[in-house]
Amino acid sequence: MAAWAAGAAFGAARGLWLGLGSTAIIVGGIVLPLEWRQLQPMLRVRPTHVALGIGAGVAMVLATRALYMPVSNWLPFVHADTVTLYAALGARPPALYGLLIVPIALGEELVWRGAVQGALQRRCRPAAAAVLGAALYAVMQVPVGVPTLTLTALGCGLVWGLLRAATAGVVAPLLAHLVWNEVMFFVAPLVAP
Repeated sequence: MAAWAAGAAFGAARGLWLGLGSTAIIVGGIVLPLEWRQLQPMLRVRPTHVALGIGAGVAMVLATRALYMPVSNWLPFVHADTVTLYAALGARPPALYGLLIVPIALGEELVWRGAVQGALQRRCRPAAAAVLGAALYAVMQVPVGVPTLTLTALGCGLVWGLLRAATAGVVAPLLAHLVWNEVMFFVAPLVAP
């Protein structure tokens, strides 16, 4: 978690792709061999988990699009933060960065829904582990300095954590994560980059 917070702080200063993206890839790459025995069964691909993950990702996109304007009207900082976040992501070649999302999301899922939520689940019930894991995931975004990112991480982390709890794996949350990221960052952003 210290590495994640450092990556978020670095991302605030040097860019989110470099800060959080590289942290996800590096920490995920470290966690994978260290936690292989715990993670291996979570990486099994099952058709129902694939369908659930893709469906959840689509539902997340639809919910984000439906809630964005009412929430932005109610909390004006949300729109300003969203503009800031898209600017921090910058105008990148969609094909290259669309592919880069894959190892970033995989790293995040291995760390947060795999290792962290797995450790929490050994200490409490799966639903409680999902909630606690989502809260920790959100808190680790605080150093970026954009409250909307923290709130979004909490909401997304909760959905992905509940998917992990329901499926006992990381395939469904990974696919939901990828669908949501690809659409929200590249296909249909909330604000023009």
